[in-house]
Amino acid sequence: MDNTQDNIIALLGLEDLPIENRAQLVDELTQILEVRVLSAAYDTLSEEQAQHLDTLLNDNNPEVVTQFIQENVPTLSEIFATQVENLKAELVQHKAEITEKLTQ
Repeated sequence: MDNTQDNIIALLGLEDLPIENRAQLVDELTQILEVRVLSAAYDTLSEEQAQHLDTLLNDNNPEVVTQFIQENVPTLSEIFATQVENLKAELVQHKAEITEKLTQ
């Protein structure tokens, strides 16, 4: 696991969680983060750009989508950082519930 993943696991106090469960948790959090970043990125696009992004998403080519977003969302790094911080705050707030579900 990389540093970010280890930090998430440590933040939740789940260092003793089996590696399979850790990987699943990190995958789920990554998906949540991707959706939130994409949603926030949409808010910065013009209507025409948003429609073009919809077309790219329907083509199911993640590399092209990523390139489009990087080129058309100048605040992408700030959006990403904000969404990471928001997710971390939510994880801390719901730590007990998450830990209980993962350790059952």
